[in-house]
Amino acid sequence: MLIRLFDVFTVVSAAGPEYDIGELVTYLNDAVLIAPSMLLVPEVAWYSVDANSFDVALRDPGRTVIARVTIDECGAPKDFSTADRFYTDPDNPKRTMRARWTTPVAAWQVFDGRRIPVAGQATWHRSPMPTPASRLGALRSISLPRGSRYDDGSTVTVHRRFREVFRRNSA
Repeated sequence: MLIRLFDVFTVVSAAGPEYDIGELVTYLNDAVLIAPSMLLVPEVAWYSVDANSFDVALRDPGRTVIARVTIDECGAPKDFSTADRFYTDPDNPKRTMRARWTTPVAAWQVFDGRRIPVAGQATWHRSPMPTPASRLGALRSISLPRGSRYDDGSTVTVHRRFREVFRRNSA
């Protein structure tokens, strides 16, 4: 995992199975919330839980992650929950620990004919109490400027643009 501030300064540079699993969960979460058609591939398995939730598993060579997705009355995801995330132990930064991670969605809105989440947060559920990891709120618009690297209008570029907007709004 590589985290860079302003794409110039390296903040974190780490590797290992925990980070690979974490990135796979991030991909799964983003796909569920933003571009579910990305999950219509053989590497994804779906399991019915009840009328309001399902489990989804994503396989990558050597690893599988699974999450429970709860849906609202319209069928839109209202929560994503997994135990396949790791966080850095604040007392020992070289140690990672598995913890439940959720991304409840508080509101959806339609932009250019696409329904996207506009309010929610990511939360680590670890003792002694849950810790918000990031928050999405007050998102009013998403623009894809003509001539920019996002101008092709594809799901992938809209997805990439949304993640950048989410990161800006999470700070």
